[in-house]
Amino acid sequence: MSVDDKIYEHLASILSYPEEQIREGVEKVHELAPVEVPTLKLLSDYLEGASTKSVEELFTRTFDLNPSCCLEVGWHLYGEDYPRGAFLVNMRQTLAEENLPESPELPDHLSHCLRLLPKLEAEDAEAFARKYILPAVGKILPAMEDENPYTCVLEMLQSLLEGQYGPGDPGDGIGNAKLVELPILDNVLHYNNTEDLQGSGKKRR
Repeated sequence: MSVDDKIYEHLASILSYPEEQIREGVEKVHELAPVEVPTLKLLSDYLEGASTKSVEELFTRTFDLNPSCCLEVGWHLYGEDYPRGAFLVNMRQTLAEENLPESPELPDHLSHCLRLLPKLEAEDAEAFARKYILPAVGKILPAMEDENPYTCVLEMLQSLLEGQYGPGDPGDGIGNAKLVELPILDNVLHYNNTEDLQGSGKKRR
């Protein structure tokens, strides 16, 4: 499947804490999405009649209050085990290396992963998508309610990644796997900051 990498930036925006530009992001995704993948019609229809406050509340209920649906990739792969701490540090360093700004979310948030993905070499991008992003999305989707407007976003993302890179292949990516071989991520790290490991939910304003 041919995929315009710009679509991942817009999906990252949609999967971030919502602001007014979420509607523009949905329009951009519809323009860029291949015909083979699911659409964002459910979310688009919801946004037509929803206030910004309602969208914020839906996002918080969906992704912040239910650990099974949280958007932290490392949480789904490692839980609170040590490898997640190393993954967080590696993601933070790699985001900085690629000049990608961190949002208030943790470095392993799906939005950060999607912004990083197009900047990687083809081989690294495939490994990152198949061993990390897709296995996490595969754990989130079964916990989502079919009628939730955000479910279609994750369904589209899964279809895009599988079409571009192939099916998820966690292999050693679950539990005690080695980290994907990125320029920064292959270093030996000593991780001591337990604050980043405290749960998956967060308080919103």
